[in-house]
Order: sequence, then C-alpha cells, then structure tokens
Amino acid sequence: MITGIRERRSYPPGDARRGMLNDPAALIYDIIDSEHANAQLVIGVIAREMGITEKTLRRKFQARYGVSLQEQLTAVRLDYALALLSCYPVTKVRDVARDLGYADIRNFYRFFQDHMHMSPLEWCRQSQARAEKDIEEAARENEDSDDPPLL
Repeated sequence: MITGIRERRSYPPGDARRGMLNDPAALIYDIIDSEHANAQLVIGVIAREMGITEKTLRRKFQARYGVSLQEQLTAVRLDYALALLSCYPVTKVRDVARDLGYADIRNFYRFFQDHMHMSPLEWCRQSQARAEKDIEEAARENEDSDDPPLL
C-alpha cells in the first residue's frame, strides 16, 4: 500500500497515473475499504506518504463523507467481522481477529464487545439461531403456498 502511494507520488503533477493522490479523502476511503480497516493501518503514516498532515486528511475525509475517519474504520472493521462470523461453518474468532490485524485476540474481543454489546461467540450463536428461524419460516411458507415445490 505504501509502495503504491510512493509510486504514484513519483509521477509528475497532472499525470493520470497519480490517480487518487489528488483526492486524499477518496484514496484513504479506498485503502480502508480494500484493507477491511485492518487494525494495523496507521493513518499518520499514510497521510505522510500522501504528502499531507494527518489532521488535514481527517478534516478532508470528514468534509467529503460526513463521518470521521475513526467512524469509517470502525464501521468497515465491524461489517467485515460480522460477515466472517455469519458464514457457515462459522469462521473462528481468532481467524477473524488475525484477518483484521489484531495481534492479540483480546483486543478484538474488546472492540467487538464495545460495539455489539456481546461477545463474538454470543453474536455467532444469535446469528445462527436467526438463520435457522428464517429457514424454518421459509419452509412453512413454501408448504402453505399453491406454487409447485422448488427443486
């Protein structure tokens, strides 16, 4: 990621290959999204590589997207965690934590608990129960239907 930013910066101003360097908010948005808001992302380092201060990057991001960088990082990180934890078979919590860049699983548990008000395992159990309930309801609706059964 840093190498890509450095390569883009090496092109002369106005060169199309500089890409989103002219729009730091869009570039950091793309980085956050593509990296699933990995906990190892250091916004200050990325800002320096783009040639602006972290404060300026945060201000531009807020102005463009209407949310703070921290709110975006949290939302993307949480969405990715929930997507992985809702898979069947369930992805192991330690694997989700690792994929999100947490060196210590306890930090991921704390992050998850702070935002979901339950542990990842509790969320998995509830998610699985909701999925089973939805399947049962769909089966009942199919039984009650005059439509031919689905193959």
